[in-house]
Amino acid sequence: MLDVVIAGGTVVDGTGNPAFRANVGIRAGRIVAISRTPLPGDRTVDAAGMVVAPGFIDPHSHSDSTLLAHPNALTSLRQGITTAAVGNCGLSPAPLADWYRPRVEAWLSNASGEAVEAPWAGFGEWLETLEGWGVGINVVPFVGHNTVRALAMGVERAQRPEEREGGRRRVPTSEELERMCRLVRQSMEQGAFGLTTGLEYPPGRNALTDELAELCRVAAQFGGVHLSHPRGMGDTVIEATREVIEVTRRAGIPGNVAHLKAMGRENWGRQVAGALSLIEKARAEGLEVTCDVYPYDYSAISNLSRHLLGPSFAHNEGASRAQMEAMLAALRDDEEFSRLATRVEERAREEIEDNRRRMEEDAAYGITTPNVWSYGGYPFLTIVHSPSFPELAGRSLADIGGLWATDSLRAAREILLADEGLTRVTGGPMSEEDVRAVLVHPTSMVSTDGSALDRFPEPEEGLPHPRGIASYPRVLQRYVRQEGLLSLEQAVRKMTSLPAQVLGLPDRGLIRRGMSADLVVFHPGRVCESSTYGDPCRFPAGIEYVLVNGSVAVDGGEPTGVRAGQVLRRG
Repeated sequence: MLDVVIAGGTVVDGTGNPAFRANVGIRAGRIVAISRTPLPGDRTVDAAGMVVAPGFIDPHSHSDSTLLAHPNALTSLRQGITTAAVGNCGLSPAPLADWYRPRVEAWLSNASGEAVEAPWAGFGEWLETLEGWGVGINVVPFVGHNTVRALAMGVERAQRPEEREGGRRRVPTSEELERMCRLVRQSMEQGAFGLTTGLEYPPGRNALTDELAELCRVAAQFGGVHLSHPRGMGDTVIEATREVIEVTRRAGIPGNVAHLKAMGRENWGRQVAGALSLIEKARAEGLEVTCDVYPYDYSAISNLSRHLLGPSFAHNEGASRAQMEAMLAALRDDEEFSRLATRVEERAREEIEDNRRRMEEDAAYGITTPNVWSYGGYPFLTIVHSPSFPELAGRSLADIGGLWATDSLRAAREILLADEGLTRVTGGPMSEEDVRAVLVHPTSMVSTDGSALDRFPEPEEGLPHPRGIASYPRVLQRYVRQEGLLSLEQAVRKMTSLPAQVLGLPDRGLIRRGMSADLVVFHPGRVCESSTYGDPCRFPAGIEYVLVNGSVAVDGGEPTGVRAGQVLRRG
């Protein structure tokens, strides 16, 4: 007798091969039967008219920042994700040192919306903490370069003058580099699947290519993978992709370009096309280079108040209604607004000058630094959602200022007051055509760049990006069913067997006998996103059943509360 039988469904097995009708039998957390004839089971799930696919594997998530406070991972499960890689963008919660622990606890608490403690030290201890807590999805842990660099060299920002701790770029001494190598080696020995880099963030952005290659050589000795948030996602995408490929070549390690995109209208088309061409040439050389993409044309989204008002007032991280009211009162007061405008303009001039200095400094090292002001300065902030002015979506503050015959700051003031502080903006919109170009490329995987949540925040606290809630249903709805950009089989491959191959998960990502029973059952004609940029906190529809290691975690579209995920270890 089988534990569970999924009967009468259309199996899309993850290989990219054509779908077929079959019954799938599960025992002790494994797929043990795939048959066209009936199978006996303690429980039978009627999948007639539905698709049975491997559980979706997210190669680029930040759920390590939230799982201790949101262990059921409902926003992942309810879109069909059963496995997620964590520790991305160079930032992992482990290893830790006592002096660095408060920073990590502040990061985890801020991301989770409640206090989180970090009692571990070594990488393995962090994994044991997750196991003891219990998790709703499988976790594929990576060690972050930013983390090990900070532990070996101290916190070194080299960002805006008021944020610097250690000042300018610093190349590690031989002892510091060996310390980093030792931390990576220990993390790999304790189960890490590889190394991630976050080359737009301090302190990782200060690293030269030689340092990255040396650390990746250590990970490569254990069969690890390099997942890279590259050194620029605007006007330097091509150069940044070239660096990831160079590290892949030198270290002899598989490399992945994370969330491949080009922000800023002046970068659309050429940058992404050039990066994809470089990936193709690298693979023709025999290098293992891939990329991932989330299916949205806006990047990180935040409240406009965060960018203009700073920490003294409400912003998108941890705001309360009282803080929001204080912010609105300050905006209504002409004298207070005049003082605010002076501070913002001074900060803008400092940022422009500091960006120029950084570009010159990096050029001396042979590194092309992105012109972050061109897609991140406040006049270039783009409205994603304004309840009072829906017609402004997609326009920058500079555009709106010109349209309203005023300046960017006064336009922002009027919008924020009308929206009661809940205006949502992004620093750099992407091109829908670029998103499509990456999605159809044979080396690309679908990802979320999101963090798993069990409950949604209040609007004034800052709403999540819908990519963390509905990326996979969005692909199935928009790019498979509505546009036909991908076949169902192609899309499922990008969500399952390809990320399993890239991450190094030999027993997941396919519907085959002996594989772990991570499965998702959905209505191909009904699966859809419900989230929008303005109202993201809505679960998708059409995902009826999700099984994690053979346990039913979503039953008839509703979560069961079971935490059947495993903390996986390399090897």
